[in-house]
This record gives sequence, structure tokens and C-alpha cells, in this order.
Amino acid sequence: MKNKGFDLTLISFLWKPKSFFTNLKESPNITAPFVMILLLNVVLPIISTILLGKFDELIMRELTFSTITGLITNFGFLLISWGFITFLYRLLKIRNRAKVILSVLLYALLSYSYISILLGLIQPLWFSMMGTENHFVGLLLFNTIFTYGIFIVFIGFGLKWAISSTDKQFLVTFITYILLIIIIFIILMILSALLISMMFQEIGEMLWEIISIFDKSE
Repeated sequence: MKNKGFDLTLISFLWKPKSFFTNLKESPNITAPFVMILLLNVVLPIISTILLGKFDELIMRELTFSTITGLITNFGFLLISWGFITFLYRLLKIRNRAKVILSVLLYALLSYSYISILLGLIQPLWFSMMGTENHFVGLLLFNTIFTYGIFIVFIGFGLKWAISSTDKQFLVTFITYILLIIIIFIILMILSALLISMMFQEIGEMLWEIISIFDKSE
């Protein structure tokens, strides 16, 4: 459904996933969700920063860095998912257009963007009501799990209703994909732990050198 040039399905797919993804099978759309993701993740943060009166060089540098990093991470993960799911379907001898799979992933990423923005708006209200940021780490963990959970759920919706396959083939593909996500998450956690460990080791060595200098001077 369109209204004066704006595709309402860019929003309505959130509460009508079955009918939307069923129709997407015949007419996959890549451009519309891609443009909307860019608007939500690039244009909207810049406009919000300007309207809040926080427009200065340092904040814009930080905003630019975080925006570019986020886009590279999200689209990189999306391309990995696209290649992996397409490869699985070929192994299972399921004939599907790669464009349909990419379209499903883009709409799943769009749902992730909507939820991320919504939680970003709710979180400051939470802090203002509670008057504390002691639970920041817990909220950050909740946001990460919840937003990526929504992403995975909509991928499941898309693979179920936009791809012609049996229930068994769908479950094999979806569960294998979730296992891939878990493996990637574990690898990232290990790399992060190693990086933090190396940083603390370097700080410890610097402190030890400083202490040694003071000992020698005495």
C-alpha cells in the first residue's frame, strides 16, 4: 500500500509480517528498506543533534565515527547472513532468488533500526524518572539482546513466508543461522576479552616501570 509516494509497508510490516512477507515472495524490494535504514541511521541522528543544540566539531566527529562504525557492522553482518543463508538453501536444493533473501534481511535490519531508535528514546526517560544511571550496563545488555532478538525474529518470519520451502527445510536453515550468530558472538566476546586483557597488561607494565623509576631515584 502506498500513500502519496510513501510506501506504508515500510512500517506496517512490523504488525503484518505474514501478509507482507508472503507478498514479498513475488515482488522483493531492496531499494526502499535500504534508503529508510540510511535515513534512520544517518540523517535522523544528525538532525536530532542539531535540534538539541549539541552541534559542535567534537560531537559531530564522534557521531560520524559511531554512525560509520554502526553501518559497517550492520551491513557487514547482513552480507555475511545473505551469503550464508543463500549457501544453505543451495545445499538444501531450494530454488530461491538471492534478491528475495536480501530483501528479507533488509526488512529485518529495518525492524532492528526502528526498535533501536525507540529504545534510544525510552532510555533517557528511564534515567530521568529513576534519577540514576547505575543500571546503564544492564540496560545496554538488554538493548543489545532485545534489538538483535527482533532482528532474528523478523528473519524467521521472512524465511518462513517469503521462501518456498518445507517446515523441515525452514527449521534447518533458521536453526543453523542462529548457531552461526552464536558462534560469531562468542568469537567477538573472546576477541574483546583478549583486547581488554592486553590493554590492562600494558597499563600494568607502565605502572611497574614508573614504580621502578621512583625506586631507583630513592
